[in-house]
Amino acid sequence: MSEQDFLDCSGAGSCEGGDPFAAYSNMAEVGKGIDLEECYPYKNAQGACNEDESCAAVYPTGIEVQATVAQMEDYVANRGPTIGLVAVDDLHGWMYYSNGLFEGPCGSNINHGVTIVGFTDSAWIIRNSWGEDWGDNGYMLMAKGQNICQVETVAVAPTV
Repeated sequence: MSEQDFLDCSGAGSCEGGDPFAAYSNMAEVGKGIDLEECYPYKNAQGACNEDESCAAVYPTGIEVQATVAQMEDYVANRGPTIGLVAVDDLHGWMYYSNGLFEGPCGSNINHGVTIVGFTDSAWIIRNSWGEDWGDNGYMLMAKGQNICQVETVAVAPTV
């Protein structure tokens, strides 16, 4: 789903950070669908909301929280991607990640959202909004079961 749609239309974020709980709730309240990434690509800048609903993938009715590794695995395996909240206030390791299993450093302040798109026995597969030039074509493998960057603290997805 489109990060840019959240940024422009949810009323709950900016390029300096956002609140996915409020974003899903606000979109549910106004009946705004969440567009597909290919229709509403990330621009790394907040802009006017694209009100065209022809590319909406889902219409949130609320939020669902996953607060354990088992809940996150179940959600991703059976329903699709979820938004993971991570601590990346120590940007050095995060910014310069290029491939392999990331194990830190991160920091302790949860201040960034990523999309958890899959997992293996030992890693979460995440997609970052920073584009294909970051990480491994826009993706990262984060060690699973170790709460690296606090990724296993909480994840959130829309109820539809």
